[in-house]
Amino acid sequence: MAEFALYVAVDLPADSLTEDQLDTLAEVGAGYHAAWSRSPSPSGWLAVHLTLQAEVLRQATDLAFLVVPDLIKRAGLGWHTPVYLEAMTDAEFQDRQEQPPIPPLLSVAEAAAVLGRTEQAVRLQAEKGRYGAFRIGKTWAFPRSLVEAAARPEPAKG
Repeated sequence: MAEFALYVAVDLPADSLTEDQLDTLAEVGAGYHAAWSRSPSPSGWLAVHLTLQAEVLRQATDLAFLVVPDLIKRAGLGWHTPVYLEAMTDAEFQDRQEQPPIPPLLSVAEAAAVLGRTEQAVRLQAEKGRYGAFRIGKTWAFPRSLVEAAARPEPAKG
């Protein structure tokens, strides 16, 4: 058996839960190392990180689709269906935790607004290597910190 790390969001608005309900979820999910998120998924749903043992990844995902709604039901919150699931080996999860976070990025339009320039001017500067710009496919991305630094006025000399 291998351990798999899973992130599951269910069709239950996270902001509808009380602290007591979240505590109950933590109690019923303790055997799965379940960590119920106090901040919602990007769509506002209740989310949980948990660890499951299984032979293969497919078995872990199938198990998650059964276990997570059951935990929620056991906590007295009714039956709720998973709407999102991300699964990986525990080793992959640990490796990802050690990766540096992706810095906040800006689009061409956002960079142009910060810099007070046209999008065309910003694209031309990006092609020359300015602002730390790089391509993701055909799209330019700009590290926000570098664009904001370039937008600050130079200190007066002398």
